[in-house]
Amino acid sequence: MTTDATSQEDKTKTASGGDGQGQGGAGDGKSTTTTTPETFEAFLDAQPDEVKALIDGHTKGLKSALETERAARKGFEKELRDAAKKLEKGSDGRQNLEGLADKLNKEQRRADFFDLAHTAGVTNLRLAWLAAQEEDLIPDDVHRTDFGRIKERYPELFVQAQKEKPKTPKANAGEGTGSEQQAAGGMNAFIRASAGRG
Repeated sequence: MTTDATSQEDKTKTASGGDGQGQGGAGDGKSTTTTTPETFEAFLDAQPDEVKALIDGHTKGLKSALETERAARKGFEKELRDAAKKLEKGSDGRQNLEGLADKLNKEQRRADFFDLAHTAGVTNLRLAWLAAQEEDLIPDDVHRTDFGRIKERYPELFVQAQKEKPKTPKANAGEGTGSEQQAAGGMNAFIRASAGRG
């Protein structure tokens, strides 16, 4: 066997989790069942360190870009407010700049809330934002939002634990109508009996 072939075989073993049999493979007498994790964090916690490192390396750039954008927005908001202060109090120009700064601040708060809500297992981010605002559950520092309280009020907005579906009992379509006794004589007997020609 050549070195290249050996290397390829090793890669195959690593990808399959061992010698090609894998866990719960045929003939090992074990039955494996998998359950879907409730959150991505629960899924990530169950992964080996190599997989965690791979995912962390992949997302590090995205997180860095997000932080850069967040800092840029805060800087722009500050510039708008500083410019507004230089204008005459109550003037249209000052009100416009302050309005833009407020709008930018609100958009940043919503983006931060969405990021936190996603991590907390919220399935409908926009609806959670609206509900939390309506119930005044978002503090001035959005990063201190108590998603436990939101979940108590609106559990349907969160990922639900996977539950085993109840088994549907077998049923007879005519059960309870008396037809089960009449059907013993066949359909013709049933029709005659119904017509009074028994």
